[in-house]
Amino acid sequence: MIVDLILVFSSIIISIFAISYVITHREKYGSRINIILIILLYLFVGILYITLLCLSTIVIFNKETALNLWNAALIVSIFAIVFLSSLHGIIIGYKKIEFLNYFIFSFLGGIIVYLICFVNIFEVKKIGLYYYFSFQNFLLLFFMTILGSSLIILMWYILLINFSKIREKILARLSIINTLCFTIVIFTFAFFLITSNLIIKYLHLISYIITAIIFLYAIIKKPELFIEITNKIYDFIIFHKSGILLYSYNFETGRETEDSLLKGSILIGINHILSNLTNQKDKLGIIKMENRDIVLEYNDTLGYAILLITNKKNEFIDKSIQRFMKRFTELNSKELKSLNGLIDTSHFKNAGKLIHEYFSPYIK
Repeated sequence: MIVDLILVFSSIIISIFAISYVITHREKYGSRINIILIILLYLFVGILYITLLCLSTIVIFNKETALNLWNAALIVSIFAIVFLSSLHGIIIGYKKIEFLNYFIFSFLGGIIVYLICFVNIFEVKKIGLYYYFSFQNFLLLFFMTILGSSLIILMWYILLINFSKIREKILARLSIINTLCFTIVIFTFAFFLITSNLIIKYLHLISYIITAIIFLYAIIKKPELFIEITNKIYDFIIFHKSGILLYSYNFETGRETEDSLLKGSILIGINHILSNLTNQKDKLGIIKMENRDIVLEYNDTLGYAILLITNKKNEFIDKSIQRFMKRFTELNSKELKSLNGLIDTSHFKNAGKLIHEYFSPYIK
């Protein structure tokens, strides 16, 4: 019983710290949905699930209350599986089986919740200081096994099919470690459901706490793990409305790019931006190409524009461009206002530091 309370207390402390850290550093984790899903995972698993599971299995309440807590823990675990699946897909940036994913988990999850709430599934036995729950109807066990297996298969399938596209080796390794850890947590949970063995329960709880700590490490040390790890930025270009290149950075080489090296899709984007600067059309636009998105942003007041080439635009890139332009304007407004005749582009070298500050997840 003391071990259970220690594990519950540890899990709650880790979860509260993780949730607080994510909220206070939310700008690091991309879109709002990423932030919400991370918070929900720690809330539902680290606080609600672990607490309900332990309280239901140690003899504190009567059998009826213990069974209700047990059922609540199982329902919470279904929501946690949905959150985990969604976050994993978003992190990888793979949407081709998104509909299938939602269908599987909503369909199976709905059946499981119905069985838990309206069918007498478990028999409760008291042995010593613990309650044990055995299946009277194996239909629930069947559907929960299918659900857990589906999650594991989809997570590994999505990771492996996109593994070569991950932009950094360390992010690839962290993805494997996290996926493996969650797989172990799900497996130990399944074995505990089947056997009600006390040792397996503790293995399950300890495996989750280890996973929660590893996940927290990624949250603190490698927040870029949560920003579509298969997404890449190729070029970042700033130029004046006169057509003069002010600054250019190539994310693949990690170096500034010379004017003479700009070609192809970049020139298409520049021509588009120049026409928009002249006609003052929409301030934010995008050119969709086969394997590229050309993101466009303008500052009509100071007469300069940004062109960013990525394989897929996302919310983090949009926000980073806005933050970059705000700071770039503050630092260079005087030079931009006084541009005429011969332009000295060396004044705009400070853009490199700003790129490293606002687009760090995409810099090798």
